[in-house]
Amino acid sequence: METVSFTSTSVTRNNFQTNNVVPLVKSKTTGFIAAPDATESLPGPVMAVGGRLLCLTTKKPTELRVLDRITAKKVELSTTFNIAVAASLAGDSLFAVAGENSVALVETATHPDGNLSAEQKHVVTLDNNDSVRNISAIGNSSALVLTSSGRLVTVKPDGSTSSFTVPAAAKGAIIKGSVLAVHKEAALAVVPGKGAALDIVSLNSEKSILAKPWMPHGDETPTSAHVFQVRTFEGSSQETRFIVTGASNNTELRFWALSEDKNVTLVQQLTINTVADGAEDAAAAGNAITDDERIISVSSDEEYIILASRKVSSIIAVELHRQQFKPTRATDWNPNGALFVCNSFIRKVQDAKSLTLDLAAVVRTSEMISVVAFDNGRLAGASNLNNSATPAAPAAVAAASAKSTVSKWFGGNDTTAAATPSAAAATTGGSSSVIASPLPTSVSSSIAGRFSSANSSADGHYVTGQAVNAIKNQTIQFREALASIDDQIVNLQKQASAALKSLQDAKSKDDAQLAGREFALRNKSRLNAAAATTNGGPNSIAPTGSSMTVAQVELMHGLRSFVDSLAPSVREASSDTCRKLLSSTLPPAISRAMAAADSADQDVALPDIAVTKGMQAFGLAVDKIHQSQNNILKVERNGVEALSVRFMNGGDRIQRTIAASKAFMAQLKAEVSALRTDVSEANDAVRSAGTGSKSSAVAAISGGAAATVSIEKVLEEASRLAQSGKWSEAVALVERTGDLSALLHFLISVEDHAAVLVDPHTLPITLMTQVCYRLALDLRGQIGNAATRCKWIYDFMVDWDETLAACKANDAKTFALISEPLEAVLSELSGIDLRKDVDRATKNRITLCKRLLGGLQ
Repeated sequence: METVSFTSTSVTRNNFQTNNVVPLVKSKTTGFIAAPDATESLPGPVMAVGGRLLCLTTKKPTELRVLDRITAKKVELSTTFNIAVAASLAGDSLFAVAGENSVALVETATHPDGNLSAEQKHVVTLDNNDSVRNISAIGNSSALVLTSSGRLVTVKPDGSTSSFTVPAAAKGAIIKGSVLAVHKEAALAVVPGKGAALDIVSLNSEKSILAKPWMPHGDETPTSAHVFQVRTFEGSSQETRFIVTGASNNTELRFWALSEDKNVTLVQQLTINTVADGAEDAAAAGNAITDDERIISVSSDEEYIILASRKVSSIIAVELHRQQFKPTRATDWNPNGALFVCNSFIRKVQDAKSLTLDLAAVVRTSEMISVVAFDNGRLAGASNLNNSATPAAPAAVAAASAKSTVSKWFGGNDTTAAATPSAAAATTGGSSSVIASPLPTSVSSSIAGRFSSANSSADGHYVTGQAVNAIKNQTIQFREALASIDDQIVNLQKQASAALKSLQDAKSKDDAQLAGREFALRNKSRLNAAAATTNGGPNSIAPTGSSMTVAQVELMHGLRSFVDSLAPSVREASSDTCRKLLSSTLPPAISRAMAAADSADQDVALPDIAVTKGMQAFGLAVDKIHQSQNNILKVERNGVEALSVRFMNGGDRIQRTIAASKAFMAQLKAEVSALRTDVSEANDAVRSAGTGSKSSAVAAISGGAAATVSIEKVLEEASRLAQSGKWSEAVALVERTGDLSALLHFLISVEDHAAVLVDPHTLPITLMTQVCYRLALDLRGQIGNAATRCKWIYDFMVDWDETLAACKANDAKTFALISEPLEAVLSELSGIDLRKDVDRATKNRITLCKRLLGGLQ
């Protein structure tokens, strides 16, 4: 199990940009009003986030306020009990609040004019000797309540309840803590167990699924838990559940994996250290805050864990790894005050070209409730969590227990000087200690030819010259050792060459003597035969001073053949001798050289510059450059793919166009032939009927022209109504014609006022749905103008998304009227081939519209 830590200091905190902080309402949280006869401490401020609405308590803990975080409009209502916890059950339409021994369901609604309404629907009262500890949302808009007696009470939207007792309480154990986390799909709940243990129970069987007690933090009582609902991680099955638990007031987080066989495995631990303002080192100055208390909140996409401090002005955003279930990066933010409540959410930010999702949080300080948005550029980056398998010892103790790397590098005694006499006394519990002579600590670096030095010593003097001299001396010693080793190797090579040469000479001499004896014997017999031939025959050759005899020529040839036959054997013998000699002499020499090199290396301890701030900053800069390069390559690759798709689809589109043209020409010829037949028949009818029939034909032709003129008049009247601000009447007038071309002509003519037209407060919801249905009608058969039609459908869906969701939740009758046209629009959009028929911008609009419409089904 790997343990990582993060230290929060005033130096590491990022300030929120001014445009990323939106104040909602001023609220004096510290001024809660208590009843004169109150005997128990009142709960602190409470807040729950659902969609764009906030459900929170006011100065009076019995009063509830529903606040729109976008428009800042609010509505208030009262309850009969002190509210201690709250939860969102169904987005921004249904909340549950609880306290003392009561649970209430609050139904909210957003009207077309932007005003809010809230109504307390049901109030459920528990036993008199029972009280609410925590509340959470489960499936089907129901609330799960944990009580002090260890019961789990399910409160349904109609006010009905069902309950059972957790296994530990059923066995007589006293339940401590208020941990409650629910996995909606698996119907599992993390609840308190006996002592410091937690239990995982099934809401269906009402029994524990664990075979043995689970104590996630040892003897520490857990303070929070969260079960991941949607995220999956690499190397895990679909049945694996991921849980985060907190202890020590949520300053210690542990990450757990619940496997299919119901075994809980610890994956990683994260420790949060908080330092008081004005100190950078928690251990050096004694400024570590040991009683820090953090509010934990997990973002809806489960990519970030937000830890807000109740003691100091700090919000830590912990980013989880993309493939593995562990934290990878933490950033510290300054909300300008300690927080009472903090809830994270994902907000939509739309500009003219794109729709982005940003991490934000609703925070409540002692003065104000506001929305803060985190800077995506600072959230992203390399991992900055410190690995610490065991808790870090104070700096002075660590220095006293380990050999100083400074003394290793520059030489000297194995001692470490305390920074000051007071620090040395603090290390030894206040007793006096001997302070060693100060050692220089200097690290020099060279990057691209520029040298920089960071110097410090116990007496504050610069010792750069001493450091340079020490490095030069050690370099000279190392170079001399290498030179002596090289000289020894050269001497060995010379000795081996001399021995090999003497061996070759001896062998050559022996071989020459042996060959000479053999040749002498052969030559003696040859000379005897030649002498006998010379004495007995007249054809003898008389030797002269300028010519060679036959015997001399034969002797010369014999010597040459002897030398040629002797050369290979000499070469083979010399190579064997050299190989044997080198194999016996070189390995010991190399061993001695390596031992000498190792002994020289042991005297030189290289500094670890990877932990310096400069190298860390350099690493972060390199990471940013790599990220920028990857983004550029990604954009280029997407552009190349888009161009290749266009070129590949161009041929297919031309072929389809040609085929459609041929079919149209064939249909046109058939229609012309039929028209000629009709004209011939009409002529015959006119001749037989006389003048009356001619008048009828003229009237029919005049009627067609009048119909054409009526469309033009409708467009003129609609434009006049739109200019006077009567948008609803203008759109309804064009829609009643049932002509798609007239509707497109009108929309294009008012494109400069598109923001007004698509606003949810401009058109009735039924008229907007009918316009989208008309735009999507036969969209697959008329792909030529699909870009314009899809653009208007996209504009309407993005602006009407929240209004349609509110209509579905609050006005079932109206939603039933518009659901069928919306399904038809979704069907038409789903039938378009996004890879061939449309460009990239239209593809993105269709994808987003399908996602929004799919969420309404």
